[in-house]
Amino acid sequence: MLRYGLLGGTRPPLPWEFFVTLGGAALVAGVLYVVLFPFWSTYPAVGLVETTAFGVAGSILIAVGGIRRGRTPKRA
Repeated sequence: MLRYGLLGGTRPPLPWEFFVTLGGAALVAGVLYVVLFPFWSTYPAVGLVETTAFGVAGSILIAVGGIRRGRTPKRA
């Protein structure tokens, strides 16, 4: 706290692996939702919205991770 707050330091940026991992987990959660609840009970629209939300969020996170990986300097 002292270093970041009082001395004006900045937190290091999140690595690209963080975004790819979260994105992959969101995509797997969407797939598992379809597998575990195949007929989406009595509300198929809710299942479609939830699966779409997981898919969109996962795709965006993976894209952000790919962009951040491209900006990461290569180590020798």
